[in-house]
Amino acid sequence: MPVLVVGSAPATAALLEALRGVGLDPRPCAPDEVLSLLSSAVADAVVASAIPGWRLLLSRVVASGARAVLHVPDGPVPRTLPGGIAAVTRADQVARALQEGRGTETPPAQVASTLEQRLAEAERFSGEVQALHLLRSPEEIAWEAVRRVRGLVPADRVICWRIGENATLTLGAADPALPAPPMSMPIGELLAGACAADAVPVCRGEGELPETWREATRRRDGAEPGAMLAIPLVRAGELVGVLEAVRRPGRAGFSDAERQRFAGWGSQVATALAGALNTARLNEAQSEILAANAALEAKIDLRTRAVVHAKREWERTFDAIREPIALQDGFVIRRANLAYAEAAGVPITQVPGKTCHQLLAGRVAPCAGCPLATGAADLTAEIALPGGRSVRFSGFRTEAAGDLDLMVVHYRDVTAQRALEARLRENQRLASLGQLAQGAAQEIQTPLTAVLGTLSSLRSAAAELESGADSIERAARLCGEGNAAAAVRALTEVQARDLAANLRELLQDVEAGSQRIGAIVKGLRELARQDVTRPEPLDPNDCVRRAVRAELGDAAPSIGLRAESTAKVLVTPGQLEQALVHLVRNARLAAPSGAVRVRSHDEQGAVVIEVQDDGPGIPAAHLSRIFEPFFTTRGGAQGIGLGLTLVWSIVQRAGGTLEVTSEPGLGSTFRIRLPAVAVPTTASGRAGGVAA
Repeated sequence: MPVLVVGSAPATAALLEALRGVGLDPRPCAPDEVLSLLSSAVADAVVASAIPGWRLLLSRVVASGARAVLHVPDGPVPRTLPGGIAAVTRADQVARALQEGRGTETPPAQVASTLEQRLAEAERFSGEVQALHLLRSPEEIAWEAVRRVRGLVPADRVICWRIGENATLTLGAADPALPAPPMSMPIGELLAGACAADAVPVCRGEGELPETWREATRRRDGAEPGAMLAIPLVRAGELVGVLEAVRRPGRAGFSDAERQRFAGWGSQVATALAGALNTARLNEAQSEILAANAALEAKIDLRTRAVVHAKREWERTFDAIREPIALQDGFVIRRANLAYAEAAGVPITQVPGKTCHQLLAGRVAPCAGCPLATGAADLTAEIALPGGRSVRFSGFRTEAAGDLDLMVVHYRDVTAQRALEARLRENQRLASLGQLAQGAAQEIQTPLTAVLGTLSSLRSAAAELESGADSIERAARLCGEGNAAAAVRALTEVQARDLAANLRELLQDVEAGSQRIGAIVKGLRELARQDVTRPEPLDPNDCVRRAVRAELGDAAPSIGLRAESTAKVLVTPGQLEQALVHLVRNARLAAPSGAVRVRSHDEQGAVVIEVQDDGPGIPAAHLSRIFEPFFTTRGGAQGIGLGLTLVWSIVQRAGGTLEVTSEPGLGSTFRIRLPAVAVPTTASGRAGGVAA
């Protein structure tokens, strides 16, 4: 007799020898092959070890009419076993249990007496199964299961329960319908609940039901129950429901053949119901996936529209700016506005991917002065383009990931602005020249009028000199004639000494007027001189020392001098000294007996030279005019008012500024600020902190 041996490990030699010793044929088998082999009559007994799910497996073996033995060689034997199952620990006990027929509680099922009957039953069962598996919904399968089972197993009522939520059974279908159908029933209660709790068939004859179960069943069915049978609907280890059959009192209990047919039908119902449930789950999952895909597509569409809208809004915003703007990776343009394409003279579609110097300047190399080419940190510069154009370049770096050097670049055409600035400078120069010419005319007119008046007096003095000469000649003639008295009278008419003194005074006035006119002309020439010498980096300390020495000579040590600068300035040689000479001279004249201090030092990238005096100061009303040509508070004898104008002009040409602070009674301070030049210097030649 063939015996199926099921276990998680190969069967032991002792077990195989014990089975063969009593004439049995042991055949190793996988757990999922047991029921199919039993249904095909390959074997009629199963020996299983304590594998996962052994209770459900052996219960179904018993329900199919085969014998089942649980072999636990390592012990212990389970305290409770499903009905019809024997449990042993030794190999010789397995063979004895199978021979004694302890695998079932009842004798083996009787088969049909004739072959024709068996074929008819098989055809009818096959038809019922085919009709069952054509259904798709769990509800239809439940109704078909209870309707068709009554042709296989005579019963007064058949109920199909389905597994619900929270460990409950829900009513799937009942034939005939229940008068008071329950919505759900906890697993473990009544016959169907007990069957679901252990996943094993449960069969009770008339009068074998506990009183509580009988009373609850009577209320449910509206009649007194007789024999009852419930089998679990299990597929692939999953409990999907319970199939229950009820007979009225007085009818015989369910025979082994009926229980076997009922279990066979239950296995088909379980397969159909599990398939329907899986199909429903798949459909539900598919619906969820489709809904999720639809929602995702809607989000993607929304995001796409938002991105497109943002892109168009960005393009419209930057296209509305009428100055070229581009997003560049180094020299390569990634994006640009329409103004950039118009400035380059190409369609906007041809701008991305090209370099900025290629489009705007038509060059293969970067433009001269471009900060992108020099690697300067300050991305601002003025760049000259072909055709006499000038643009103001401004770059703003972005925080880009990777090695990209992305920046937003803005170009502002300053050609017209530079032309206007040049015209403004020309107009300012002409206005300054007009103001200078007017002042010069006024300053020259005064000494010139004096000179002309003095010349008129000299003309009168010359006439008097001629008259005196006539008197002298007449006296000489009279002396020759011997008329001494008349000669003396003629000589007394001549006022030679007074005339000489008068002539000396007149000539001094002419000389003073001419000298003032010469000084004015010299100042104008210095002010208007266009020095062709190129600016050079010079030591401001040396310029300060030479200017102090040139103005004060031997008195230079009496001045407070502190040469503390460590940088150089870019000026035309000699001009800074000339400006300092004028400032030192003004300070000395303002404070003849007071202190004069000169200091050079560095301050925030600039060289500052201060000339300070302790004089009476400059009135506030005059501070705004001290740099005007010919403005002076000392009068014509001490100055012509061009010194500070010359200083201001020299400082402006050197790119610096000239400031003055003054308070009446506290003196004045003139401060020259010039850009420092980044030229390496050494400690030699530096005299920082020297006081003289």
